[in-house]
Amino acid sequence: MHPAVQARRLALVEAARARGATLLVSDIPLLFEVLDPSAFDAVVLVDAPEPVRLARLLGRGLSEAEARRMIMAQLPSGVKRAWRGGHPPKGPFVIDNDRGRDELVARSRAVWEALRA
Repeated sequence: MHPAVQARRLALVEAARARGATLLVSDIPLLFEVLDPSAFDAVVLVDAPEPVRLARLLGRGLSEAEARRMIMAQLPSGVKRAWRGGHPPKGPFVIDNDRGRDELVARSRAVWEALRA
């Protein structure tokens, strides 16, 4: 993670703690690639099958070569899904993003409620 981005994230975390926040979300797209996910109380992985991710990247105007490079630069989904870090060891909450927006919202809401509990 870029040092300035990490410094800003840490400042926001401290400000949230000072306000007494009980739940804080850090949106880190490449968490597994750039930081230690064990440093977080919980990890939420939003994931889609590779063909779906590829199609979405192509739909945003990337060439197939660019899209495949982006996907290959990431840790494979299976490794992220199998991660068992934390104290006590636990896996990530997984939100499958393989359908439409309504399903994504419903799945996200379910994880949000689980985190709030």
